[in-house]
Amino acid sequence: MECHPLYKKDPPLPTTGRADHATSSRLLVMLAAVRSRLYKTATLPFSSSSPFFTLAASSPLQRPHASMSSPKDFVEDTINNNKVVIFSKSYCPYCAETKQLFRNFFPNIDVKVIELDERPDMTAIQDYIKEKTGRRTVPQTFIGRQHLGGNDDLYAAYEEGKVKTLLDESA
Repeated sequence: MECHPLYKKDPPLPTTGRADHATSSRLLVMLAAVRSRLYKTATLPFSSSSPFFTLAASSPLQRPHASMSSPKDFVEDTINNNKVVIFSKSYCPYCAETKQLFRNFFPNIDVKVIELDERPDMTAIQDYIKEKTGRRTVPQTFIGRQHLGGNDDLYAAYEEGKVKTLLDESA
């Protein structure tokens, strides 16, 4: 049995300069970099009868579930077991500002940050947060089990002294 061209290292796959749509197709392969949210793409020619296509079609890549609990249980347990919780996304500039406020003004406070974009159940968690708070956006900050809100709400509460009060009360 001859090895499929995709498995050979030499010679490289032939290119004709134009696609023959009757006998070949294109496959978009996405390779996610670990913990980085950057994706690399490559287009590979293949025949629909190729072993690579069969493998790709029958074995979709899935991220493992980070937690076996329901989104509601996860959110409630996280809020109940931590003094400060920030539901965030790693690429969000408002989330970065929220985290920076705690680093700058409350460096001795343990802050639990949940980076939703790094979780496979992100959508379900955001849906539950909306059900709980009326907001689906990030960041969403909780201090002493009390919902404080987003970045603007946090900074307003900080200016009023409410953040320090909530931290002192939850000690």
